[in-house]
Amino acid sequence: MQDAGNVRIGDWILEPSLNRISRGDETVSLEPLSAQVLEYLARNAGQVISVEELTERLWPRRFVGDSPVYRIVADLRRALSDDAREPRYIETIRKRGYRLVAPVDELPRSSALRDSTKSPTDENSLSNPQSRGHRLRLAVAAIALVLIVFAVSLFFRQDAGQLPTRIAVIPFENMSPEIANEAFVDGITEVIIHGLANVDGLDTIARTSSFAYRNAPIDVREIGRQLGVDVLLEGSVQWSVDRVRIAAQLIDTESGGHLWSGLYDEQKQDIFAIQDRIAESIVGTLKLKLIDGQPDQVRQTGTRNYAALETYLRGRGELATASIESLKRAEQLFEEALQIDPDYNDARYALMDTYDAMMWAGMTSYREPLQTKATLAREILRYDPDSAPALAQLAWLDLGLHFPPGSGEAKAYFERAYALAPGDADVAWPYAYYLTFNDQFEKARTVLTDALTLDPRSLQLLGFLARHGSSEHTRRLREIYPENPTGWAIEGRLLHSRGKIAAAYEHFQIAAEKDPRSPDFPAWSAMILLDVGMLEEAADMVGRAEQNGPDSPLTVAAKVALVYRQGDWQRAGEMAFSALTANAYPRHFSHRVLQLVALDYALRTNQAQRYVDVYVGWHHFAFAKGQRPKVPVPSVLDAPTSDWPDYLVKIGVIAALQFLVKEESVEKLLRANQQFFESGSQAFRASSLDIEWHILAGNIDAAIAGIKELQGGTRALTLFDSEGLRSNWWWLRFETRLGVPLRSHPDFETLANRAATNRSLAREAILRL
Repeated sequence: MQDAGNVRIGDWILEPSLNRISRGDETVSLEPLSAQVLEYLARNAGQVISVEELTERLWPRRFVGDSPVYRIVADLRRALSDDAREPRYIETIRKRGYRLVAPVDELPRSSALRDSTKSPTDENSLSNPQSRGHRLRLAVAAIALVLIVFAVSLFFRQDAGQLPTRIAVIPFENMSPEIANEAFVDGITEVIIHGLANVDGLDTIARTSSFAYRNAPIDVREIGRQLGVDVLLEGSVQWSVDRVRIAAQLIDTESGGHLWSGLYDEQKQDIFAIQDRIAESIVGTLKLKLIDGQPDQVRQTGTRNYAALETYLRGRGELATASIESLKRAEQLFEEALQIDPDYNDARYALMDTYDAMMWAGMTSYREPLQTKATLAREILRYDPDSAPALAQLAWLDLGLHFPPGSGEAKAYFERAYALAPGDADVAWPYAYYLTFNDQFEKARTVLTDALTLDPRSLQLLGFLARHGSSEHTRRLREIYPENPTGWAIEGRLLHSRGKIAAAYEHFQIAAEKDPRSPDFPAWSAMILLDVGMLEEAADMVGRAEQNGPDSPLTVAAKVALVYRQGDWQRAGEMAFSALTANAYPRHFSHRVLQLVALDYALRTNQAQRYVDVYVGWHHFAFAKGQRPKVPVPSVLDAPTSDWPDYLVKIGVIAALQFLVKEESVEKLLRANQQFFESGSQAFRASSLDIEWHILAGNIDAAIAGIKELQGGTRALTLFDSEGLRSNWWWLRFETRLGVPLRSHPDFETLANRAATNRSLAREAILRL
């Protein structure tokens, strides 16, 4: 697109040649791509411009994808002080594209402006002695860098705006027979990824995705297509007695041609300096600069200790397996790496990832890793005050204590973390969770898609999207990590939530084969078998769960449900009370089984007040993650409903208070909870919590209508429901005292018969497996 001069857009003046907008005394600099997009929209004001048209017109013959456009538009809105919900400049036309709605006027471009326009590389030219001194530590590297830049400029014969902007670093090949050298070879790749990730204007694919292509027999062009990158960096490492030779080369993923190659032949004691020089040379080759111009940013969070690096990399391998035993080994290895090098922040990051994986595997409670991770995050911030993942962890802790909205502290930490590292998976998924529960769905989607662009094989990102109802990402999890049980178990929960009981059971069995030490998979299988009436088979599964983890929340819940289904409701009730008294933490809604069975037992035996006391105490310790002070029951119930845990603790005791004929208290809780429910987030209001609410409030017609939607598969799943809808185990509601009001409804028999038919069909399908 030719430069046709400056453009007035509403209150702003766009100067495309300077990549900036201004109004009055205010000037905002734009990224070159952002300026191009804004100019194109302005030249076509009032027209709907699709993402495809933008990429074809502005970046022809290059793979860009949708996500960068979404990010650019979001950046432009921030620069223009625009609001996507009430746009004054850029309007989103759903499923079609974008439209500039502000008035646009062409402005003549003054000669003074043309004369004042200089090359953006004048101040930071690589031939500038001061700049070169900042970039390179050694004179030999400076000479090599000048030659590299000259060669690449001849190759491209384009302006800097057309140089590659997306790169992946594929693990270097170990050319020596000693397997012990693998740690150093992997360390080379890690260092380069760290360095390039700090480059302004360059998108670097994350380690998780890059390392998936170790020794992969895939053409570089196919790797480029899968990762959406312009260039790949690959190389090899060869050892001699006292020297190491490292070869590196840049490859164009569109043509498969070589853009640059470098050879480093150094003494072994200089291995970390070699790593830095390779990263610095690639930076110079791409004519880009470090964010703050300081060469020490190339190695921000790593180690200079070979033993610590080797131990850390062994831990990464165990973490990727994600079984019960491998996670224990990963934790031990990362702790050993920190003992060797206490300044090794990468090991702290990996420990936080390990605690997350342990939580999802049922090895620990929600509350236990929170404080540990917060301590690790604060340690990281002492070494690196701008660590985005550490800031995100502190925000996550605050969100957990003030769920679902989070406090102002959570908002500030998340926004700062995202501004520092918008593509970091450790930032993206907790921030997206926060945004979703604050009704910022479009931004949450943008955060996740942008992060997946830089880390398309991230176990965390794929797992987060899969857990919240995305079958596409569940499938990708299983394809990318076929031996990891996570994808199989998540798909099992999703299938269960959609009423596909036999298929869910099959997936849990596969997950159990992948990780035979996990208690969760046999426990979940037991709950499914109980649902379809296969008590003997369920007892066998409960036995397996007890063998693997007798204190696991799902194991306890499955055992309580089994005893209840066997007809011993007295024993089941005492077991449920015992678990609640012991502050058993929740796991995949396991607490719903304990709550329902304990409530049923209490109402049968006139122990409603005992239930209220125990359940409120459990809720504020276990569900609120152990962070709230234990307060008297009346104070808890009299306090306004302020967040989701408050809402649930009050909804959980209404039936008991109704039994105790405490009508005033019941009415107070119903009013408080109804007000909170109606003013809560959209995701909260759309969840299946409204069905239970209707049962307790006596709105039986509405409750029956909601259950019909669940049975018919017409009810949309939300973040609350995708994992928890059927793991609330609705058959327990029908059978316990909570279901009594439903049984008198004229449509209940139809619902019960349909449920019985579904269970019968599922039982036959399971028997055929």
